[in-house]
Amino acid sequence: MNLNNYSRKAWIGLSLCFVLLTACQKDNFDPRKPETVSFPENSSMTYGEQLRIPLPEGYGHDNNIQVEFSADETKDYVFADGSTLRQKLVKAAHYDTEQRAIFVDSRLLYPTGTSSITSGEVLPSQYIWTVNLSTNPKQDVGLGYLHVTIDQAAVTIEETEQDAGTAFAYGLHGDMESSFSLSAAEDVKKDADWYLPATEFVEIREGKIVFSPSISEGKGEEETVINSQPSLVKDGFLVASTPFRMMFIPEIKYLFGQYYPDLDITIDYSTVHIGLSNGYLSAAPVFYPEKYKSTFRLKAVEKDGAPFANSSDIFEVEESSGKVRVKPSESLTAGSYKVYVEAISSTGLVFVTTLTLGMS
Repeated sequence: MNLNNYSRKAWIGLSLCFVLLTACQKDNFDPRKPETVSFPENSSMTYGEQLRIPLPEGYGHDNNIQVEFSADETKDYVFADGSTLRQKLVKAAHYDTEQRAIFVDSRLLYPTGTSSITSGEVLPSQYIWTVNLSTNPKQDVGLGYLHVTIDQAAVTIEETEQDAGTAFAYGLHGDMESSFSLSAAEDVKKDADWYLPATEFVEIREGKIVFSPSISEGKGEEETVINSQPSLVKDGFLVASTPFRMMFIPEIKYLFGQYYPDLDITIDYSTVHIGLSNGYLSAAPVFYPEKYKSTFRLKAVEKDGAPFANSSDIFEVEESSGKVRVKPSESLTAGSYKVYVEAISSTGLVFVTTLTLGMS
């Protein structure tokens, strides 16, 4: 037997086995699956803000890390311009290598769970991003999910007060319009328009919410409450809003004198002549309807049309009644003293009347 031929055949056989074994190993090779990356269970922000989410510990320290986003887990929606919600979600998320954090820009999106004012379709109650972390050369090292909710921003209504998130104000029945300026943060107003759901007697005009005087027709001494919700709308979706309750009360009669409501007649006693330096206490002013009466205070005093310092508190106003008191004083000189008295109603509205005292 030729040993050389035998050795050659043995070597070929071993080589063939090695090739087959290697092929089998390649067929059964299971590349390392990316680890599950844990992000906060739910993150929230207000429309107009940017959300910052740091990468979990152990990721991002190598500047070689790459972060890719997809939004297949979020129900899609097609906008009027043909763009889709998933496209907007991917565009709104980006990774900052210097800060090693993910940022989500709400200004490129819409509040979650809001409905379209045109189609009535409702956006998802939560936005979900699939986040894939990889290195270069391409190797997946982590996979996770971001869950984010976006709340509507607030509309500021000037010259109103707040109660549990609702703006409110008082006005008087009458022949004049009542209007309040509307505002919001610049990032919130961008690409958005003012909008008001259909509300009788109310409209938005030139950045103001305006109440028609026709509200007062035939109301007499009734209170009238108008509820509205001025909003900002982008692409048909509300991005900011605030509930607003406007309360109209009857016209207030406030004067030094008499008022007869059954006849709607007033008698003016606002000019009185008194002795110089003798002291004086006036009658209480009329405030009608009385249920709105609260407190009174001195606003100012004038003498012969010029401001009077009242540094010695010679002129006072009783807080509970509105009566004007003049203390006896030798420092007063003859002339006409006009006393301005403010009435702060139970609604917070402030009214002013005057009492003129001629001293000689």
